[in-house]
Amino acid sequence: MDLNQVKDIATIAGPIIKVLVDEIISPKIKSVVRKKGVSYKATAHSFENQFADCLLESYKKYSFPNILALGKQQKLLKDIYIPLEVIHEKDKNIKYKILGYDDEFIPKYGRVLITDTAGMGKSTISKILFLSIVDNRNSIPVLIELRRLSKSKKMLDEIFRQLSMINEKVNEEFVLEMIKRGGFVFLLDGYDEIENDERKYVVEDIRDFIDKSRKNYFIMTSRPEDSLGAFSDFMGFNIRPLKKEEAFALIRKYDSGDLQSELLIRKISEKENEAIEEFLENPLLVSLLYIAFEFKNTIPLKKHMFYRQVYDAFFEKHDLTKGDSYIRNKYSKLESDDFSRVLRYIGYHCMRIDRIEFGKEEILKLINIAKNFCADLKFSESDFLKDITSKVPLFVEDGLYFKWAHKSIQEYFAASFIYHDSKAKQGEILLRIAMNDDYRYYNILDIYYTMDYKSYRRYVIYDLLNKYVDFYNKTKIKYPKASEVVINLLFTNVYLFTKIKFNGKNFFTFFLNKINEFENTNNVTNNSLRGWGIFSVFEEHQEKLDYIKIATHSNSFNQIIDFLHDRGSDIINMYDSRRIIGYDEIKNEPAYDYFPNRNILKNTIVEGEFYVLSADRDDGFFNSNDIDKFLKSFSFYILYIKKKDADRILNDINKEISIEQSDDFLMAGL
Repeated sequence: MDLNQVKDIATIAGPIIKVLVDEIISPKIKSVVRKKGVSYKATAHSFENQFADCLLESYKKYSFPNILALGKQQKLLKDIYIPLEVIHEKDKNIKYKILGYDDEFIPKYGRVLITDTAGMGKSTISKILFLSIVDNRNSIPVLIELRRLSKSKKMLDEIFRQLSMINEKVNEEFVLEMIKRGGFVFLLDGYDEIENDERKYVVEDIRDFIDKSRKNYFIMTSRPEDSLGAFSDFMGFNIRPLKKEEAFALIRKYDSGDLQSELLIRKISEKENEAIEEFLENPLLVSLLYIAFEFKNTIPLKKHMFYRQVYDAFFEKHDLTKGDSYIRNKYSKLESDDFSRVLRYIGYHCMRIDRIEFGKEEILKLINIAKNFCADLKFSESDFLKDITSKVPLFVEDGLYFKWAHKSIQEYFAASFIYHDSKAKQGEILLRIAMNDDYRYYNILDIYYTMDYKSYRRYVIYDLLNKYVDFYNKTKIKYPKASEVVINLLFTNVYLFTKIKFNGKNFFTFFLNKINEFENTNNVTNNSLRGWGIFSVFEEHQEKLDYIKIATHSNSFNQIIDFLHDRGSDIINMYDSRRIIGYDEIKNEPAYDYFPNRNILKNTIVEGEFYVLSADRDDGFFNSNDIDKFLKSFSFYILYIKKKDADRILNDINKEISIEQSDDFLMAGL
């Protein structure tokens, strides 16, 4: 990396931004002034300068990535970026490689939602798009980190903060006029990082902003979240996992001398390290692998071992650079295990309050709470803050904020807290986060699963299987001929049906109102845009005007079953009903127009009425045969548990519990 390039980034970007201002921003400003009158001239001139300054500061900020594997190296994001490819959620043949801003991608869809799991490069894509838009002067980019928004801090407030405007009342109107004219690309990064208590208000604000800014483009990134249903008008894409050669190219970019990277690549290629290949698909895990290997020259084969080795690398590497003992080298004077204890509590507390970023007073207060929890440790909160931002840089300072270097680092320490420090509350905590109604804790559970499978099995799997067996036995009495597959569907889903004849009314609103009514009556906490999938059943060979609408909603058991399937658990089986209903290979979707068992509903449901099918309610229109045929008709790729497997595993766990509770367990001979 040429250090002159680092020093001169402002000089390089300045002329590019000036052209962007002259060609795109200035004409829009003049248009607003012509419409609003002379009184706007002073504001217009100020706005032009402020926007230029804002773009330049943002360009510098996003040019130098905060990547743990780089350590103190400063490399341009463009120099280490391996182009990621996004794939359409429904049509896997639609793919776009993100080399930069592409007129065939964002403008084609207008609103794009990129979702994927932790560390797949969602924020990197946002920054690459920002830099590319400026470089090519395509539009006016605005990147908003959504975790900064709340009930009291709206989209426009964050835009004003970035522009550093003073007279908010006048400028707000002026900026809105600019935005209404179009030409902006809003990069909304990290939807999943919005605080849970604030999410309802933030979603309403984002939707309101989008509705008032229809001439602009929007790209949102997030981990999978049920509440993303509020953005169903966004076209969904996922990020393709890295290929092995791409992972190797990324490893080489982290290395300043080539020796370490080539040694790591040779190690990965050895047969005994084949298990590591799934980690090579994730850019974050590739970077952690590089850090871990650089520190110890061994390859950790489990995810939690990745994070532990990364922590050890940062804690010990910074000591060795000065040849000092690590006790004297840390401002806080804490040893590694004690330092980790404090971080574990901070990580867990951040999980509880659903935040990863804090002002200085807030982070010092949080450190103080952790200090009180670790009552035997003596250290200064300010010293610990200096340590975690410099000596053991797992936090980064971003203007007035302090945030975890990556959310998954915080999740590792949260999982470690549950394992090491939660004691009698461990089972209750695991059950609560496993039964959460969205995927907010997915990565924490993923890390914990490899860290302490025994406890996960003892609490989460044991609870799931007990409830499933109880449900299975009750359902068999009600529907004697129902298959295991259908019993699993009823165990994990609620189905709502209605028959609608299109007559110009807003039938979608009608249906959502009915869902709301159902939720309120049944104490369902999700809002009507969250977690519901809606599709239609049409009359064969008729115009699509008279049809039945079906809404499905999965519960927390479904989330646990999905999680276990993703982990390759032999408890979970898969049933593929496409063989039965027929399948349109060209469109890659089930042929709902030719719904094989539509008559079950067609001949029973009264137009305008609303029906429920769930674990404890069926509104009396299904018999044992019909329910099996019907649910298999539109549910495909069904994950299910076999009753005999559930009985076997419960028997094994009960034996383990009995042994552990016996007087002789661990006590004999003492």
